[in-house]
Amino acid sequence: MDSPLLYLRFVVLTAAFALVLMGAALAISTTAGTTRAGIVVAVALGVALVVGFDAGIVAGLAGGVVPEGALELVLALSPNSAFRGLVLETVVGGVESGAPAASPVASVLGLLLWLVGTLAVAVVTVWPESRR
Repeated sequence: MDSPLLYLRFVVLTAAFALVLMGAALAISTTAGTTRAGIVVAVALGVALVVGFDAGIVAGLAGGVVPEGALELVLALSPNSAFRGLVLETVVGGVESGAPAASPVASVLGLLLWLVGTLAVAVVTVWPESRR
């Protein structure tokens, strides 16, 4: 199962995920007025990315808010879940249970939207009104 192609896929996906996280860090950096505010926003976003989105998805499934058929699309909303699903689908080969981990297309679009969104926040907050 050791394949250079699988390794290359993993490296590319990891680099894309790192770009998304760097975009989020850049957006935090540009929006925070002080060091203290930057730390607070970074911690809040970190907790939301690591725990919040996934816990929200689980709660939505348990509460019936998220239908089981939409799970593949909902997983693309969180960058962590999108990355995890892409790795499971394209590198590891899917989950053993046969149920798809995520929609690869939706996960790529989710990561791309996170990247574009965070960079847009950074651009809007840095450039003065006269130049926009």
